[in-house]
Amino acid sequence: MKRRWFLVLGVYLIAANLWLLNTLNSPIFEEPMAVVTNVAFLFAGLLFVLGGISENLGNLGWYRFVGLANLIMGVGFAATYLLPIANRTSTYEDAGMFLAICAVVGGASLAFIGFDWVRGGRYFDLSTYEEDPILGTASETRK
Repeated sequence: MKRRWFLVLGVYLIAANLWLLNTLNSPIFEEPMAVVTNVAFLFAGLLFVLGGISENLGNLGWYRFVGLANLIMGVGFAATYLLPIANRTSTYEDAGMFLAICAVVGGASLAFIGFDWVRGGRYFDLSTYEEDPILGTASETRK
């Protein structure tokens, strides 16, 4: 798999988040959970972009950025549904617990993948991603 897909995912996360905030004229600063969620997904998008364009940044490998982005998104998915239920501000009546369970299971699996990638990929094979730079020469892109 090409690492450039992480670049595409990161740009999409950033653009979609900013577009939704602009289009919906969301009163983001009135709801603390909305602020946390939007900032988390924007930061995850930035980390995906960094993981998608650079092989190493300082002493950190690209997979650590992608892993941290997955970890942040996993925690964000779970928190998006759990915190309103815990604060008793959830608008999901009967389906709320089912949505929360799905969000926790999905978020936990994404967070586990991210945690494993930050550690270096002990359970998920990182060698299937190419090692050469994403924005390489023209001969590399013809392969």
